[in-house]
Amino acid sequence: MDITLTKNLYKEDKILFFLITIIFFVPISLILGNAAININVFLISIFTIIRLAKKGELKILISKDYLLILVFFISIFLTDVIALKKIDPNLFSLFRYYLIFVSVSYVFYQKKKLIFLFSKFIFIILLIFSIDIFIQYNLGKDVFGISSNSLHRFSGFMGTEWIAGSYISNFFLFTLIVFVHTKNFKLISPFLLAYFFFSVLITGERMASINYLFISVLILCYFIHLKYFSLSKLIITILGLIIIFLTYYSTLNDNRKNIYKMDIILKLKLENIAQGFFDYNEYEKRVIEIESEKKNTHLDIFISSYEIIKQNYLFGTGYNNFYYTCKNFKNKKLYCENHSHNTYLNILSEKGVFVFIIFFYIIYFYIFKNSKIKDSKIEYQILLIMMIVLLNPISINGDFFATWTGSFFWYLFGIFYGVKRNENLQ
Repeated sequence: MDITLTKNLYKEDKILFFLITIIFFVPISLILGNAAININVFLISIFTIIRLAKKGELKILISKDYLLILVFFISIFLTDVIALKKIDPNLFSLFRYYLIFVSVSYVFYQKKKLIFLFSKFIFIILLIFSIDIFIQYNLGKDVFGISSNSLHRFSGFMGTEWIAGSYISNFFLFTLIVFVHTKNFKLISPFLLAYFFFSVLITGERMASINYLFISVLILCYFIHLKYFSLSKLIITILGLIIIFLTYYSTLNDNRKNIYKMDIILKLKLENIAQGFFDYNEYEKRVIEIESEKKNTHLDIFISSYEIIKQNYLFGTGYNNFYYTCKNFKNKKLYCENHSHNTYLNILSEKGVFVFIIFFYIIYFYIFKNSKIKDSKIEYQILLIMMIVLLNPISINGDFFATWTGSFFWYLFGIFYGVKRNENLQ
């Protein structure tokens, strides 16, 4: 069916066919890095404009379906002018995210069955990607001889970009769509959950593992609601995931176990509580003493973000100006990084409360308003869960305005909205 769909599409509309092909390449470009992403986004923008011009549909770019998103990016531009009293040329590059959103949602709206073909494509990518990570984990290098340059972080094709776990945990729900209408879905889905959980675990990304567990619990509870699974199957699956984690942890050597243990204790500031469960040796005591004084955890950057937001709550620090403001903060010494490591703090600190309110309304308007959850198809409901997890307010993530994170977010958001628009036509 997919081959027939592809052939018919090529015959009917070659420009749309090439646009879809380029859009499908985005998950691969996310693995390859920022240069590939920027080239990919540029090509998507060009083919979208050509396709819309050919069909006499250029007005779609400013249609009411996308107007709120456009207002969001214009407000980013205006608040920067107000906050910094100058125009940063890099601000114009943010409008590429608007084009990603419009292009992807437009394509998935035009072709209803595309979500199934895309999900199969993602399944193949994740399968190959996870196998490559297994190879790197066991041999130190992947199939292309790429090393992660870390003793406890593994990322396969991504090399030293240690975000493979986040990539898998955010994309793996598409693999469920592949099998959701098959007879063996009830048997296949727990296996998929277990397989990709182990894949995320060995990447060494703590937050990705936590996110994955959160997604797994949400999706399993939802399947119980649909009567796909029984409560006993939920308990068995969760126990299975716990066993996988314990088995994985037991295979680590003492040095690796110690790295994980100390990392979790320090990042979550549990050194005093953990003292009742672990006997620290002299080296560990010294590490805790040194690292505790540094105040360089995600909690510390959240505190710094809060202090900066209090001083710049109307219009923010300005685009890409978080680190400079943090380093020159007058009231107290703050722990500083390039961004807040949280989507909501990121927007509030750099763009202020007005842009944040617009973003918050976007979430409501494009995701939750007019969502026919009860009567909708299961593939749409799975994507809704994906968006809820993606917008998790306590999640730790990259710079919302940066190439990788920004492209990733607006790409997935575009897929969701395109499918939702079709769902609302049912």
